[in-house]
Amino acid sequence: MPRLILKHNTDILSRYEIDESKQMIYIGSEKDNDVVITDHQVANYHLVLKKQHGSYFVEALTNTPNIYLNHRPLLQPAQIVHGDEIRIGNLSLMFDKLYRKIN
Repeated sequence: MPRLILKHNTDILSRYEIDESKQMIYIGSEKDNDVVITDHQVANYHLVLKKQHGSYFVEALTNTPNIYLNHRPLLQPAQIVHGDEIRIGNLSLMFDKLYRKIN
């Protein structure tokens, strides 16, 4: 089960498990997002992760210039793989595709 790890610098703020049955995972500050990040840098509906044929892609839902994928501006939808970092201002989401939940 993939997950996103929310960090500020080196501090882990939260972990979000990704529901693999969903084709789209919405990320933003509004409560109806799948991943809710309450921070002034995060728009109501900031990003979407799209699952296509077992791979994940990230796409910006806002025109704010503060979104980066692995230190490069996210200008168009891009595939993400294990270890990739999505940055929103000084927050980062690390994509952990190898995470396995232990019951």
